[in-house]
Amino acid sequence: SVTHTRGQSHTHGVSHTHTGSVTHTRGQSHTHGVSHTHTGSVTHTRGQSHTHGVSHTHTGSVTHTRGQSHTHGVSHTHTGSVTHTRGQSHTHGVSHTHTGSVTHTRGQSHTHGVSHTHTGSVTHTRGQSHTHGVSHTHTGSVTHTRGQSHTHT
Repeated sequence: SVTHTRGQSHTHGVSHTHTGSVTHTRGQSHTHGVSHTHTGSVTHTRGQSHTHGVSHTHTGSVTHTRGQSHTHGVSHTHTGSVTHTRGQSHTHGVSHTHTGSVTHTRGQSHTHGVSHTHTGSVTHTRGQSHTHGVSHTHTGSVTHTRGQSHTHT
């Protein structure tokens, strides 16, 4: 693994970075609780990234954070996923992103409660996307949000 830190990086609890991973931190990165980054992953943080609780990023994933990314509770990103965050992304509760998914966030994305995105899905958010309650997106789905999208359950 290769780790670059420019600015501030705080780990409170347990943070794991595993095989073949590359981690770049420019600005501030805070981990409170447990954060796992696994095999073959590349993580870039520019700005602020906060993890409160448990955050897992698994096999073959690439994560870019520009701006602010907050995880409160449990956030899982799994096999073969690519996650880009430009602006603000907030997860309150439980958010799962699974096999082969690609997630782009430009602007603001808020998840309050439980949000699941599953196999082969592609999610683009430009502008604001809010999920309050439970949102499920399943196999082979493509979701584009430009502007504002609100889900209140």
